[in-house]
Amino acid sequence: MPISLPKALDRKIEKQVRNGDYASKSEYLRELAREDLDRTETELERKKHSKFYTKLDRDLFESIKQYKQGKFYGPFKTAEDGIKFLHSRRPKLNRRAIKK
Repeated sequence: MPISLPKALDRKIEKQVRNGDYASKSEYLRELAREDLDRTETELERKKHSKFYTKLDRDLFESIKQYKQGKFYGPFKTAEDGIKFLHSRRPKLNRRAIKK
């Protein structure tokens, strides 16, 4: 895959190769692509979890409000049952995203 780079950028990459940071320009570009893909994946994971927990916060707030008004009749016999249910509904976390 041929790539055209401005001379100034090409020189900076070449300098890193000469310094021993990378074995070649191709290695530099592969590493750059991997980092970008990991960053994008991590951002998507954060957004996914943020939406889940925002909804969970709203639902818990509403449940507490209803409970205080005496209107709440929960589907769980114990708090532990409720916690187990919440954990079963939690989105799966990408292990690579945790490392960041």
